[in-house]
Amino acid sequence: MQMTAVAHQVTPFLTSYEVMARYHISYTTLWRRIKDGSLPQPRINRNTRNKLWHIEDLEEYEKKED
Repeated sequence: MQMTAVAHQVTPFLTSYEVMARYHISYTTLWRRIKDGSLPQPRINRNTRNKLWHIEDLEEYEKKED
């Protein structure tokens, strides 16, 4: 029996749900922090519900917080 490798492509973007999970915050807190400038703005706004953050933007934010 031959096994095939399954490649999982890692995207450099995170959804709002992934950002909330990363920082253990609620939806309301996420948008409050974006509004007050304590979290970076999403880089891609596909529509009103689907926003994407670039992982490098969040890593840069984390370095500033340390």
